[in-house]
Amino acid sequence: DIFAPGSSIKSAWSTSDTATNTISGTSMASPHVAGAAVLFLHQNPSASPSAVRNGLVNSATVGVVGNAGAGSPNLLLYTGR
Repeated sequence: DIFAPGSSIKSAWSTSDTATNTISGTSMASPHVAGAAVLFLHQNPSASPSAVRNGLVNSATVGVVGNAGAGSPNLLLYTGR
């Protein structure tokens, strides 16, 4: 129900303590959503899982994802930070 950045994301890498790598995919998008959920929970510590979901969806940016696909809600994760 929501898109998150997942293309050409620079991340820590396993080859050394200071290594980075630029990769793409759901392995990069998922941490963005998890981090946004933590930020929401920090502000709303008693929020239920559905409240977190609704908070993320309701704060998403509408209509900016290119080629989102037919029937897509075209919502991009947004935290306001």
